[in-house]
Amino acid sequence: LFRSDFRLPEMGVAATKPCHRKLDKLPQQRCLNLNQRWLQDELSSRLSRRLGSHYIMRAAVRREYHFSSLSDGGGGGTRRSQLTTRRLDELTREIQEWVMDPFNENFMYTRALNKLNEFSSGRELEVGELLESLTSLSRWYGSKGIVEVCAGKSNSSLCDSFWCDSLYNTIMWFSFRKVKDQKPSFLDVALGRKRLAQPNPRISFNDQGLLLAKAFSLGLIKQGEAIGHDSLVGLKEGCFYGVSGNQLTPFVLGLFAKWKNITLRDEEFPFAIPQPYQALLQNLTQQPDDIQTVLVDACDFHLTRSKENTDRETYEFSNPVYAIYPVEILFFLRVRQLLGLSNPEIDHPLLNSPLG
Repeated sequence: LFRSDFRLPEMGVAATKPCHRKLDKLPQQRCLNLNQRWLQDELSSRLSRRLGSHYIMRAAVRREYHFSSLSDGGGGGTRRSQLTTRRLDELTREIQEWVMDPFNENFMYTRALNKLNEFSSGRELEVGELLESLTSLSRWYGSKGIVEVCAGKSNSSLCDSFWCDSLYNTIMWFSFRKVKDQKPSFLDVALGRKRLAQPNPRISFNDQGLLLAKAFSLGLIKQGEAIGHDSLVGLKEGCFYGVSGNQLTPFVLGLFAKWKNITLRDEEFPFAIPQPYQALLQNLTQQPDDIQTVLVDACDFHLTRSKENTDRETYEFSNPVYAIYPVEILFFLRVRQLLGLSNPEIDHPLLNSPLG
C-alpha cells in the first residue's frame, strides 16, 4: 500500500473530512478528538440507519446495561458469573448476526478492500478514504475473527484486523514524524523561528494500548516489541491524544516496560494506574496460585470498562470486539509465559471463552 507519490496527511486525523463549522472556535485538541470520533463513528451512524436492530452497535447499547451491574456485588459470585456468561454469549450472537448480514460484508469489507486495491494500483485516494477503509476492514476482520474463534477456527481474521490497525497507526506515525522533523524554511529563519511549532497529536492513546496488547495476545512478539518502544517514544514526543483519564494504556505500557526492564520516570509517565491493573503489575512474577484473585479482579474491571461511550466518559472497550476479547489480560499472561512462568487456570467468563 505504500507508494512514493502518496502524500501523508499534514493535519493527522483532522486531514479527513472536517467537522461542523461550529467547531472552529473550539480548542485545537478538542477538534482533533472530535474528528477522530467522526472517523470512527461515521460508519456507525450510516449503518445504524440502514440496519436497525441488526447493527452491531445496538449490542453496545445493550452492553452498557449488561456490564454496568457487574460490580454491584448482588447475587453472589456464582450467580454473577452465570449472568456475565449469558450476557457475553448474547453479545457474541449479536456480532455473529452482524457478520452474517450481506450488507455489512459488502459495505465494511468488499467496498473498503476495493478502495485499497485501487489505491495500490495507482489511483488517487483521499487520505480520509484510505484511513476509513482501513478502519472498516479492521472492524470487519475483528468481528469475523470473534465468530471464527468461537467456532473453533483459526485466529487469522483477528490477525488481519491487527495488520489493518497497524498500517493505520504507521501512516499516522509517519505523518507525525514528517512534521516534527521538518526543518525551518528560509522565511522561518528570517523571522527568527528556529523551531517549528509542535505537531498536533495524531494517534489515539487508547488505540495505541489496544494495538500493543493485541500484538502480544496474538503471539506477534517482534511486532509487539516494536510497537512498545514506539509507544514510549511517542509518549515523550506528544504523539498521542486522549491521554488524560485513560485506564488501559498506562497499564499496558507499564507492563511492557517492566518486562523489558525499562525505567519509567514520574515526569515522563505521570499516570495513576487503576488498582486492579496495578495489582497485576505488582504480582507479575508471583506463583500461579498467588495471582488468581488479582486476575479475576482485573477481568471484572475490564467488564466495567466495556460500555458505550457517552458525552461524559469514554470507555476503553466500547468496541464490542474488545469487550469480549480481553487483550490486556492476555498480554499479561503472555509476558509471564515469555518470562518462563506458568499461568493459573482462571474461572472467569472472559477467560473461559475460546477468546480467553
